[in-house]
Amino acid sequence: MPIPEVKSGDTEKEFVAKCMEAKSKYKDLSDENERKQALAICFSTFRRARGIKENFKSMFQIIKESE
Repeated sequence: MPIPEVKSGDTEKEFVAKCMEAKSKYKDLSDENERKQALAICFSTFRRARGIKENFKSMFQIIKESE
């Protein structure tokens, strides 16, 4: 599954939305586990591109709020 490239003007929220849309073209994200995995990949991709240290506690909170 291709993951979009993080562009210089992307905010985390914008990138995650774009990433989830791209992932939904290849996976059925109606399954809760698939959706959570896709969200984790999208958040990690953005944070890695920005050099942000992973904060799994906040990531899990965001995923929980999206349910």
